[in-house]
Amino acid sequence: MQDHGVVEIMRGCPNGCRFCQAGYMYRPHREKDAELIIAEVDRLVTRSGYTEITLASLSTGDYSGILDLLKNLNDRYSSRGVSFSLPSLKISSFLLPILREVKVVRKTGLTFAVETPEEQWQLCLNKSTEAEKITDILKHARELGWKGAKFYFMIGLPPSFNEDEENAIVRFMQSLYAQVPMNYTVNVGTFVPKPHTPYQWAPMLDEREAFRRAMYIKKSLSKRFFKVSFHDTFQSFLEAMISRGDERAGDIIEKAFRAGAVLDAWEEHLDKNAWRSAIETADWDVAAETLTGRSFEKPLPWDVIDLHVASGFLAKEREKSLKGELTGACEEPCGHNCGSCRGERSIRQAGRNAEPGTGTGASQPDGDCVKYLFSFKKLDAAVYLSHLNLVRIFERAFIRSGFQPCYSEGFNPQPKIEFAQPLSLGVETHGDMCAVELKGNPGCAELERACNSALPEGIGITSIRALPANPDGRKPPSLMSLYAGSDYTVQPDGTSSGLSLEKVAEKLEGYFTRKNITNCGVSAGAEFLEVKIRPHSEGRGNILAILREALDTDEPLGLGLSVARTRMWAGTGGKGEADYFSVFNV
Repeated sequence: MQDHGVVEIMRGCPNGCRFCQAGYMYRPHREKDAELIIAEVDRLVTRSGYTEITLASLSTGDYSGILDLLKNLNDRYSSRGVSFSLPSLKISSFLLPILREVKVVRKTGLTFAVETPEEQWQLCLNKSTEAEKITDILKHARELGWKGAKFYFMIGLPPSFNEDEENAIVRFMQSLYAQVPMNYTVNVGTFVPKPHTPYQWAPMLDEREAFRRAMYIKKSLSKRFFKVSFHDTFQSFLEAMISRGDERAGDIIEKAFRAGAVLDAWEEHLDKNAWRSAIETADWDVAAETLTGRSFEKPLPWDVIDLHVASGFLAKEREKSLKGELTGACEEPCGHNCGSCRGERSIRQAGRNAEPGTGTGASQPDGDCVKYLFSFKKLDAAVYLSHLNLVRIFERAFIRSGFQPCYSEGFNPQPKIEFAQPLSLGVETHGDMCAVELKGNPGCAELERACNSALPEGIGITSIRALPANPDGRKPPSLMSLYAGSDYTVQPDGTSSGLSLEKVAEKLEGYFTRKNITNCGVSAGAEFLEVKIRPHSEGRGNILAILREALDTDEPLGLGLSVARTRMWAGTGGKGEADYFSVFNV
């Protein structure tokens, strides 16, 4: 899962890549009006608080008004810290000015789907990826501050099925690095012949050969400069069995499910034994029917499904693939009738009407940044939200409430939100301290009310104060630099563990004595323990780490204990400790 907003700007794709099922399934390509795209972005920003938006499509660079759209979006949102990323960029339609617009706020990733490195093989796929243009793009990206790029390849494609494609991919990437030294991520997938494409009749690499080729690429590219990953080759075989199979494939799916296969779309949960057992007990040769090329003369299981692309057109495209001939992109007037444009289904190029923007973030921030200090609670199920999640939750809550956070400078701007001390996962808090810088000067009462209405259940601001700017212009000290310790409570959570509070207190006191820690302590109450934790020789005082060692357990919260931080303390320059609001005189 990627936690960012997504706006689909185009359905379908004008390019007829002969391996791509989605490109044929969603014909003809239809572009969304720029006004609708902007409205969707606005909803994602104002209602959801997203600051990273993906402009999604099968080939985003082919949206006819992509540059004007990006300039317009940057004019509207760059001052609010919102960035835009473009997935699946096609080299031949890539415009260098796009790089300048993408980097206005933060440099999002550059991803290029090359598929296969040799020019003749690319022509067979109905692609044209000039090596010179790739190097030009990467050189320009490096000048603008990019440190790396990602490339996708497929092994086992029909043009290179019986060729030394793994060496070709290695040579391509090594040559690229020699010309433009960067950090490269290489992702290798196994080609699956998909129904309703010109390659639906093609054979497929078997699992062992696909693994051999992928591993050769991984081992041949230096780990220092290349990060190589590849899709599980057995999972690719399953994908082919399901996509090319008939009702008998459904029987195998049921058998695998009954044998324990459930979350198998995720490689870490893939139960290969369950699938192999189901395949081995099938009454048909699953591997042969899945991997072997199909005959033109025999009907295909999916012939009964009409995706509006004529089978005769697919056959002609296959013949053109064998000859390495290109078919032009879909456009008006149509030069190659595939059959998808029928009735109201037709090409739509609304992007050409996009209103041009000035680009490079013409809008200016509204007001200076004002720093606010606030305390907050995190209770119940919210205790299982990580520190990074908490930063994101507060950022989005401020944005949804209509208050704009200020952002840091640099490659990847971050909201200026700081915490006094991160809280361990599973621990409640009734008064943790945090500071945020916001544009303008909203009133504290309105800020607290509005943000609490936007925060999820279990999280809430309990008090907030605006910090006055230092008259001499000096930055105030960070909350973490002032941190002087915390107070906690430890009590039974209602489950029976056989561990009494007296025993917990005894073990904690023994731990402090054994470690010669004199500034921490435990006091017992009738229903809970009060634990004083201050930074000491063993560290800054992680309550769960202390409980783990004191109670000799890996999971102290699994012993029927509930832990809560009740107060945080700030140092006063050698004069003791005080609450944070007092230290800042607010």
